[in-house]
Amino acid sequence: MATLFLTTQEHIKVVKKLKNLAKSVPKKQIQPQHPAGIYYISLMQCFLLHNLSITNSLLILRKRYGLKWFPVNIGYILARSLFETEVTAHYISLKPTEYSELYIKYNYILKKKEMDFCKKHRNSQDPQWRESSVLEWQHRFEKEESKINENYNKIKGLFVSEKKWSGKDLYQMAIDVDHQEAYESFYSKLSTHAHPTIKMADRYLKIKPNGLVWSLQSNELEVGDVFSNVASFLTCFLTLYSKEFKTWKEEDVIKCWNVKRIDKE
Repeated sequence: MATLFLTTQEHIKVVKKLKNLAKSVPKKQIQPQHPAGIYYISLMQCFLLHNLSITNSLLILRKRYGLKWFPVNIGYILARSLFETEVTAHYISLKPTEYSELYIKYNYILKKKEMDFCKKHRNSQDPQWRESSVLEWQHRFEKEESKINENYNKIKGLFVSEKKWSGKDLYQMAIDVDHQEAYESFYSKLSTHAHPTIKMADRYLKIKPNGLVWSLQSNELEVGDVFSNVASFLTCFLTLYSKEFKTWKEEDVIKCWNVKRIDKE
């Protein structure tokens, strides 16, 4: 979805409409079907719920704090997660059976890494780290060590790299699903708010006639930018979801942007 010239409040209305559409899954679609199988169906359902959770959280924050005190950095961080989920979903949909299985089985590698780190830190020179690692080992990994190693050994040959489930970083996946422009235009900016960069720090600095002021206060343009991004990313994901599961028509998603026309009726 390209950026439309809407006000902050109008973008918020679009997000609300998209959220309501995402929640309006017909009864026959409660357990959706897809030829790619249960792995793909499960992942897409989880992605849908994740995006709904993010959207609902942002709307609650806006209602709680208003435009003036809306936590913009948190908004950008959550919008970043929406974009990552949307790119990942599109990439998996290229080869849904193969890629969804890889995505899910990568969890065995993650568990193996967690276990090995915990095992290593049981011998830490720092007594607090050592104590916490010993406790974690006893309650999480001690009884599961052989099973975790067994699962890891079964699937490790499936992956080109154990650092990334797809063997690619998010930028390369974005290129593969025709999201390069979106990545370069949106993701880099969103990431500056997720990490302690100068952009993140500068967000709290206000230059006023009587000097510098550090404040949590936001401005409407920043809030509008957050909800504009959220509306765009959610639109793209819901369009993919409706295409894959025939839950809604694509025009139902696009209609969520008709806030001005609808509000005048």
